[in-house]
Amino acid sequence: MYLPKEECFRDALAFLRSGWISEKELNRLIDFYLEHEHYECCQGILEAWHIVFDEKKQDETIRDYNT
Repeated sequence: MYLPKEECFRDALAFLRSGWISEKELNRLIDFYLEHEHYECCQGILEAWHIVFDEKKQDETIRDYNT
């Protein structure tokens, strides 16, 4: 079964933004895909995590600025 990077990226981004999956669970998911050698999927998941991480950091900066 092949999982394209784009599909994994979209799914991970949606799950992270909605709170359906935590960062800890995301690590387990990446471990699973690494074990099954789905490296492109892992890359997509990591790219989604970076986007969400940057969004959270931006939100914190805005909150700090407004207080």
